[in-house]
Amino acid sequence: MSFQPIHIPPIMLDTSPVYEFINSIHVFSASRFERKYDISPQWFDEVEVKASPELLASIEIFPQKCSHGLIELAYDCPTPKDIPAFLDYLATIDPWELRLHMVGYYTRGLHHSIPADLIQQAIRGDNEAQRQFARMSNLDEPLLQKALLSFLTNEPDEIKQHLLTMTNCWYEEIFRDMEPEITPILLRDVEAKRALQQTVPPERFIELATNGYEYIPEPFIREIILTPTYFGRPYIHISEYRDIRIFAYPVADENITTDTKAPPARFIRLYKALGDERRLRILKELSTGSYGLQELADSLGVGKTTLHHHMVILRSAGLIRLRSSDKRYSLREGTIPSDLLAAYLKKEM
Repeated sequence: MSFQPIHIPPIMLDTSPVYEFINSIHVFSASRFERKYDISPQWFDEVEVKASPELLASIEIFPQKCSHGLIELAYDCPTPKDIPAFLDYLATIDPWELRLHMVGYYTRGLHHSIPADLIQQAIRGDNEAQRQFARMSNLDEPLLQKALLSFLTNEPDEIKQHLLTMTNCWYEEIFRDMEPEITPILLRDVEAKRALQQTVPPERFIELATNGYEYIPEPFIREIILTPTYFGRPYIHISEYRDIRIFAYPVADENITTDTKAPPARFIRLYKALGDERRLRILKELSTGSYGLQELADSLGVGKTTLHHHMVILRSAGLIRLRSSDKRYSLREGTIPSDLLAAYLKKEM
């Protein structure tokens, strides 16, 4: 029996500001130990000062992973698909349906590991099902388990009210003033990506747009959405909604500023990535083949969390790629910036 190759589905670049609105909440809601974003640490401090106690309290209610549910709802939001329209749309959604989105019920991958009836029981208030769901969806992450369990034990109407408070206050107090500054950056990047899209194959386009994420086509995905994020840099925020894959990819450094005299941010990022002995050792290891995160961690004698941070820095510098199908890392051909580095990578141990 012969198998037909799976082709990359249609790719759409979406400039709706709603996605970046959600990304900004996602970034701010990260714990203080996980705020390893390119956005200035000063931004977090400024938000803490500007945000009302009501807004900060509502953000505490939602586990960070709930942003995936908001991304799903952003996709469904009717035109004009701006932030006021999105906030109005949230207000119309049934509280039980909203809860399903918030816990990832419409994410296909979730049902591979957790039975749908268990999720439904947890949503409907079964205490034992809630504990099992929280544990199974956040293995080895007790803090996330606790946050999800706390979220599940609140009544749906109460959760909806907290969500409306959080999103409306975030827009009025934080994002509205930033939108005129952020929107041109996103538009410049999408314009550049649309030009790039006309020149390379779809699979190559995704890798270039995401700066190193090698997407392997999936038979159940019928559309791919790419949307730029300024706040989420240098990470790629990937959501799955039914048969849609949504990538919030980092805005390219060269599209952030129009100052032609400023040193290229891409160079700064590249040499910062190389200015660390441990990251050079990672590149040396990858010069011998592809590796999973745990394999590299074991080989180099570092924790997975620390190693993941280094891998993000190397990927954002364009030096490595991550394959979607098996989460294995490898060197990107043609990205080694100097003969000296190339010689080090080729040198026998």
